[in-house]
Amino acid sequence: MTGTSQGGHSHAVAGTGTGTGTKTGAGAALRRLADEIMVLVWAVDEQGRCVQLNRQARAYFASHSEFSLAGWYGCIHPEDRPLVEDAVGRATAQREDYQLEYRIVRSDGGVRWMLGVGAACFDAQGRYSGYAGSVTDVSAQHGLQQRLARSEAEHRLLTENASDLISRHDANGRYIYASPACEHLLGYRQEELLGRNANELIHPEDVAAVRAEVEMQLRRGRRPAQLELRLRHRDGGFRWVATATRAMADPRTGALAGTVAVSRDISAEKAMRQELQEREERYRSLTALLSDCYWETDAQGRFTVLGPEAEAWLGVESSFLLGKTRPEIAMDPQEPALLEYLARFERREPFRDLEYGVKALLGRAPFYLSIAGEPMLRDGVFVGYRGMSRNVTEQRRIQQQLRALSDENRNLIQNSLDMVCALDSRGCFTRVNPAGCRITGYAEEEMVGRTWHGFVHPDDYASTLLRYSEAFLYGHGEIHDLENRWRTKGGDVVHLSWSAKWVPEQQVMYLTARDITQRKQAEWRLRQLATSDSLTQLPNRARLNEHTDHMIAHAARDGGALAVMFVDLNRFKEVNDSMGHEAGDLLLQEVARRLRANLRPDDLVARLGGDEFVVVLPCAHGERSATAVARKLLAQFDEPMLVKSQEVFVGASIGIALYPRDAQTKEALFQCADSAMYRAKLTRSNGYRFFTPDMHEEARTRLTLESALRRALERQEFEVHYQPRLDVTTLEVVGMEALLRWDHPTLGRVPPAQFIPLAEETGLIGDIGTWVLREACAQARQWVQAFQRPLMLSVNLSPRQLHDPQLVTTVWQTLRETHLPAHMLELELTEGTLMQDPHVAAQVLGELKQLGLSLAVDDFGTGHSSLAYLRRFPVDVIKLDRTFLPSLTEVAQEDNVNRLARAILHLARTLNLRLVAEGVETREVFDFLKDAGCDEVQGYHFCRPIPAREFEQYLRLKLEATAEGAAA
Repeated sequence: MTGTSQGGHSHAVAGTGTGTGTKTGAGAALRRLADEIMVLVWAVDEQGRCVQLNRQARAYFASHSEFSLAGWYGCIHPEDRPLVEDAVGRATAQREDYQLEYRIVRSDGGVRWMLGVGAACFDAQGRYSGYAGSVTDVSAQHGLQQRLARSEAEHRLLTENASDLISRHDANGRYIYASPACEHLLGYRQEELLGRNANELIHPEDVAAVRAEVEMQLRRGRRPAQLELRLRHRDGGFRWVATATRAMADPRTGALAGTVAVSRDISAEKAMRQELQEREERYRSLTALLSDCYWETDAQGRFTVLGPEAEAWLGVESSFLLGKTRPEIAMDPQEPALLEYLARFERREPFRDLEYGVKALLGRAPFYLSIAGEPMLRDGVFVGYRGMSRNVTEQRRIQQQLRALSDENRNLIQNSLDMVCALDSRGCFTRVNPAGCRITGYAEEEMVGRTWHGFVHPDDYASTLLRYSEAFLYGHGEIHDLENRWRTKGGDVVHLSWSAKWVPEQQVMYLTARDITQRKQAEWRLRQLATSDSLTQLPNRARLNEHTDHMIAHAARDGGALAVMFVDLNRFKEVNDSMGHEAGDLLLQEVARRLRANLRPDDLVARLGGDEFVVVLPCAHGERSATAVARKLLAQFDEPMLVKSQEVFVGASIGIALYPRDAQTKEALFQCADSAMYRAKLTRSNGYRFFTPDMHEEARTRLTLESALRRALERQEFEVHYQPRLDVTTLEVVGMEALLRWDHPTLGRVPPAQFIPLAEETGLIGDIGTWVLREACAQARQWVQAFQRPLMLSVNLSPRQLHDPQLVTTVWQTLRETHLPAHMLELELTEGTLMQDPHVAAQVLGELKQLGLSLAVDDFGTGHSSLAYLRRFPVDVIKLDRTFLPSLTEVAQEDNVNRLARAILHLARTLNLRLVAEGVETREVFDFLKDAGCDEVQGYHFCRPIPAREFEQYLRLKLEATAEGAAA
């Protein structure tokens, strides 16, 4: 706020002046204005002369012309004046607006914060005509901001450095904040807790108490109570904590919005509870003696109702206080709590937990009350207050005793199970509690004066010194959960977990250390368990990976060779299914024992899971050595294995990969051995196979096919072909089966037997099947309209589609969108698909049947279904598999095949089901089916599966031939 001189004129803007000086009277008025004014609105012309002031400011002057911005400028704090000069000078030079905060010095030396705003003014012709602005007192807001900033900083400092765990949770109990204390209290870093549900850490027996506490606070507004509960440490154990939880309710709905909890580790205190029990009983007795008194006042604050409980405090009947006010009986009418009561009473506001002293009445001793009340309204008119009073005289005395107990608790350090000590700036011990002496074996006088360096195990000294330096020389002066080993006086080793804090004011470092030797020993045992398979006690996958890396490194260094063998049991599932999982476990244990017994001590045999084992061993003579070992292992499976007093025979398939011939890394060796094992299993007998490069080629081909299959639908590479179904008697086309074909631009025509199982395995069959259903239904609807004939469309469903929860909805939507009548759609499922889960199949087929469509069982007779299941499924059609149709020679011989086919035909007629024979390729087979009473046929003898255009031509020719025959 300074003036600038331009063009021979002097401009003064918002706290700037021309420097012309002021009269003594005007100066005094300006001084009072600077001390008292809250809002100053001003305007100056282009020469900087004041031409307007607001009414409040004009009251200080005889005329607004007496107001001098130069005088106001002299009131600015010296430290702010240069900044104001620079900011306003630049603004006025550019005729720009400005806004800034600065301080002015009052007459008594105090400081006020002001907000100055100025804006350049221009006349109708755009000529500069001066400035207008305002100055507003913002001291209150500025002070509030400072207090808020200090409060936030203090809160953050307390939260981040508190030894207690402070956490906040959302309405579902998930952590949204956890203070750094979570790491030394529970072993978790802050980020590991965020998003995790607190109930996962609370002991199951304590969850109900926490929920009850939150519900009580929400329903009754009860203040938080401290709960003692157990929290799960990262090491799996539990820590006792004292927790105070505050439930936060949505102000609009009253629903739970979240919780805030403060948890303090009281594990050590649990051991001291017996010692403090007598004191706690005394405090509980004192608390039990307290009782509340109900009261009411009139609109002037005079007691009108007073419960009889007050008589114990007064020594006379409670009616003694009726008609009196609280100030009349108060020990000190100016007591802050009593003044707060009167202020709230005046504002008709509720109050609670206000404590004030009551003077001696009728010779009784003075006492203290804690009061809570709320205004009473009758028909909307204030009539007084009602509330509760509690005699807190004893409570105050108990609080004093508790403060004394707090001092005594400092002495409990001497009884702590943890080592508590203090170091000076040189790192020398100055104090050690008895637990420290017990842990180290040294007397206190033996440790005092010695540095901590001399006690640390040599192997841990460097890492300990590094943490020490990072924390106390370059860091924040704290260490939490530093684990190292110390040597005791007797030469033993103990594991300690340290926490330390440097207090610069005292030049003292305070340390606590917990003996975690037993925990470390348990962790070592757990690590041992983590690397072994619990069932067979063989190394597990983790140990396999670690040991294989070690063996590869050793072989690479010495130029040796390794063999990796994947061993997979044959017929293990049959044993598991027929004899139960317990028998399967016993069988795996026996297999593990035999494998281990036939290998050298340095060879590794591990269990991957299920019935898969891996053997890794050095092979000095490469493939010859591996062959000898593989034959030796397979020979063990020739002998029966005794499981539950029953002899069991299982075989094995072994895939072998050699290092360095087949691969250089562990992962590649495992992949090669797995591919070889898969090839060995294809022989369906005990055997072994070495890895060959063509196995990779086979895997790559499969990967290429899978990749192409994932894009085939969006690239429109699929096509639906149709094979007609003919009535056996009339040879008329009564329907068609939709069959999927894939014509890839580079792979060519991919056989369905090659890509359908792959689509099923990868889960792509769902989208592909939906596309086939919609494409075929839309095409069938066109043919039905074009030829005016009820053609039945048959579409196959895969096992995955049957287990799709959206299957029924998809079929219904397809029928609705394509307008194909439901009775013209027939869905085919193989017998094996239905028998995978008969219960699910029966439920889904029932829902499909309700849509009005037909259901067919494809490949009937090739599965393991029974008549009971067949009757349970709501099927309409049985499709006879081609394997039950006789060959050319069998037709003449009328062998068992003929009789089996006739039996299935008879079964279909008995169950009132239509029978369709597929795969009819010769006239002889057709004649056989016709004589046997089959309903419909399809096969190459009549027509192969053909594209939609060719099928339409075929259908048209058949109809024309039928019409000509009828005309003849």
